[in-house]
Amino acid sequence: MRQDEQAPTSPSRAANNAGPGPGVPHLRALEALPADVTQLPAHWHLAFERTRRGISISNPRTGRLEAVNPAFAAMHGGVPSDFVGQPISFVCTAEALDRIPERESVARSEGFVHYETEHVRLDGTRFPALCEIVVATDERGDTLHRIAYLEDLSDRRAAEQQSARSTQLFERAFADAPIGMAIVGVDGTWMRVNAAVCELLGYSEDQLRGTSFKSLTHPDDLAPDLRCAEQLLAGEIQDYQLEKRYRHADGRWIWVLLSVSIVRGEGSEPDVFVSQIVDVSRRKHDEGELRRLANTDPLTGMWNRWRFEAELASAVEDCRNGERCGALLLIDVDGFKHVNDSFGHAAGDALLIEVSRRLGERVRDTDAVGRVAGDEFGVLLPSVQPHQALAAAHALCEHITATPIVIDDEHAITPTVSIGATMIDGRTRAPADVFVAADIAMYDAKDLGRNRAVMYGENEARHARMSSDLLWSQRIRHALTEGRFTLYAQPIVDLETGVAFKHEVLLRMLDDDGSAIPPGAFLPAAERFRLIGELDLWVVGEATRLAAAYPEAVLSINLSGSSVTDPDLVGRIEAMITSAGCRGDQLVFEITETEAIASMDQAEHLSGRLAQLGCRLALDDFGAGFASFYHLKALPLEFIKLDGEFIRHLPVSADDLLVVQAVQGVAVGMGRTVIAEQIEDRATAEVLLRLGVRYGQGYHFARPAPAYEVLAAYRDGGTPVMLPTP
Repeated sequence: MRQDEQAPTSPSRAANNAGPGPGVPHLRALEALPADVTQLPAHWHLAFERTRRGISISNPRTGRLEAVNPAFAAMHGGVPSDFVGQPISFVCTAEALDRIPERESVARSEGFVHYETEHVRLDGTRFPALCEIVVATDERGDTLHRIAYLEDLSDRRAAEQQSARSTQLFERAFADAPIGMAIVGVDGTWMRVNAAVCELLGYSEDQLRGTSFKSLTHPDDLAPDLRCAEQLLAGEIQDYQLEKRYRHADGRWIWVLLSVSIVRGEGSEPDVFVSQIVDVSRRKHDEGELRRLANTDPLTGMWNRWRFEAELASAVEDCRNGERCGALLLIDVDGFKHVNDSFGHAAGDALLIEVSRRLGERVRDTDAVGRVAGDEFGVLLPSVQPHQALAAAHALCEHITATPIVIDDEHAITPTVSIGATMIDGRTRAPADVFVAADIAMYDAKDLGRNRAVMYGENEARHARMSSDLLWSQRIRHALTEGRFTLYAQPIVDLETGVAFKHEVLLRMLDDDGSAIPPGAFLPAAERFRLIGELDLWVVGEATRLAAAYPEAVLSINLSGSSVTDPDLVGRIEAMITSAGCRGDQLVFEITETEAIASMDQAEHLSGRLAQLGCRLALDDFGAGFASFYHLKALPLEFIKLDGEFIRHLPVSADDLLVVQAVQGVAVGMGRTVIAEQIEDRATAEVLLRLGVRYGQGYHFARPAPAYEVLAAYRDGGTPVMLPTP
């Protein structure tokens, strides 16, 4: 019978019996049971049958069950007929059976008895039960019936055990967790902390208990923590996570990752915060180190170009917004490549480190200094006028060059620098424009003799020319990146047969529309902005692939002075030859007479190493510097290319005739082959043949054309380029 169900009671029965206590109102109706319990009123019988509580009625005189409802039978694994007439011991344990008289006595005196016991199912298994007993007596007070209300406690016990196990597991996990865990009151005080928190912060649990987390939080981190806690209390968020700093007992700050959730009590009222605290100090240190490495130059410790450009962008933006303006100084170490090539990279590094140190000595705390390229430094000067910026540049120049720098145990050099300065003001459009202007001024300082400072805009004509070269340098870089260079080829012809015996490869840049740009347009900028070495390497790489595609071809390649002095050049050429799969004897490298004279030692070393690869060497533009014939003896040359100045007017110039005749005679005597350049007509070719010059090139035979087309035609036909004059 449900607790809210009541059955009418007999006045006489109610008067003669003590009713059950207020805790068992659902049993009161049973006090009025008839002597024959099978004769229950219909409405009472309906409630008896349908209640979900187990009810049994037993006869204390016989000790047997007289009636059980379906719920009681189901609890014990059967149906009512399985139990009616059975002794009480059929469903009770021996221990419970022994205590029935005692409990019946209590029920008679108190009205009911409430206790926990164990019952037995039909299959013999036991289950915990909550039992309430009342007794029905006759007029004499003798017990007629013992009525028991039974509730199966199996699910409750399982839940309690699970709760106890969960509590035990939580306690163990809380105590033994490798990360910090804390129970925090809604007022922010720590109620419990585990050992990991104590170890992390250097306090004992007693010291932390009752302490507000606010008192140990870094002032800069408190506001976001409190804001999130307020949102959590208000139910706006379910949890939150943030990184913050706690003060260690020794005074240092510890970075942690804090994860916070909330436990709510009855009525969803906030009860406590549960915090997880993970030490992220190592990660924070590593992140800081990574940021430092990402922002600083590893050699000098200054800001690197990326960080310096970010500072420059910020300065430009500030100026646009009407805040302070300033200036940029771009500082190039003069002759740095010579130091590297002559004394080694360690000496070059020592030079850069010392220059950077001297820069740091002279700049203000508000200035930004960075290494923006291999041998270039930038200085950002906030809040200066043009005359102040130029004065600062001159002061830096003087300080850097004041005393020699020891670069190794045996050598010391007095460094010089070229400084370009430009203003950052309201007219500045972008950080790149600032760099360009400073770059132009810096190269202007170099052109004016180096070891000086120049302000952009002082010489508009020079700066316009420099601006043009700078634009070309940018186009060169883009063309290298985008693959917009190509090789042309011009045949070098046997003047007797008109057949090409080798080809000179020539560099062309492709414009946006695909048209070829001649080298005279971009090579001066490449030389000025030190891009010529990259172009040389591109030409050599493409030429080796071209030679591999045409094994019968011999290709002549021009090398700049920059490449002649590059100690790594031959190694790169060897790698390209190997990668492409061509032969070394297919390549002839041309260096100009002027370059050979300027770098004689390097030229001799280069030619010797190229010869070891099977490559050959030609002296280009011979006679342009009218050098001593000694250089023909000193270098292992196979070819001498006469400068076009002696060829163009050869048929009408007696002086040119004498020079060519002399060079041809010396070359033949030394076993060298002469090649005449810039042959533009048949008459010139005829004079050269009479003088004994066998080979030449020029527009008279063929203009330069795309290399693959020229070599394909040569391979397929092999016919004379132009038949000699009869």
